Amino acid sequence: MSRVKAFLKGEWNSLWNKCRSQGVASQGKLAQAPQMATTRSTKQVDFLAQKYARAGNLSKASQTFCSTLKPALKPDTLDKLKAKNPHDSTDFDSRHWPTTEEIDDMCRDDDW
Repeated sequence: MSRVKAFLKGEWNSLWNKCRSQGVASQGKLAQAPQMATTRSTKQVDFLAQKYARAGNLSKASQTFCSTLKPALKPDTLDKLKAKNPHDSTDFDSRHWPTTEEIDDMCRDDDW
């Protein structure tokens, strides 16, 4: 059964379980062979630049020549991203939430 048919039938538990198992499998693969920054060979750079240029994406082709590294995932990558993008707590203060009556009144308003 396709995933769309399973979704339309309301069989979301099986879809969720498949998604989780695929995620666990990909985490296992990444743990066994972590991605590290490597330089592209001249042949790889030439191939990519030609591919982008033929597709009409000249800026990407030019960027390929200028870029020397592939993206890398290192153990400290997540910590660096968290340091660059601090965020507040997601525990919202429910004292400021509108009541059900206030929401109903707002929906009845002509400007809604």
